[in-house]
Amino acid sequence: MSIPLGNTDKKNTSFKTEAETLFEIAKTQKPEYEQRFSTLLEWQFQPKTNLEFGLQYRLANYTQNLGHELFLVTSLNVIL
Repeated sequence: MSIPLGNTDKKNTSFKTEAETLFEIAKTQKPEYEQRFSTLLEWQFQPKTNLEFGLQYRLANYTQNLGHELFLVTSLNVIL
């Protein structure tokens, strides 16, 4: 979900929330489930370039050995 902040005509800054569920499979370990929740601020510099900055909380391996992780996330997205 993305919510524009400030001037809604330009839509240069927005607040984003994301939730994703992952299923991890590898030869060296048992399959794991993971849940991720993110809150991000997004700035659009040009129509095809934006910068995101925020936090991501992860519930790792929640069916076998629950782990809690918090990450500081940054990304620069360029659409070619």
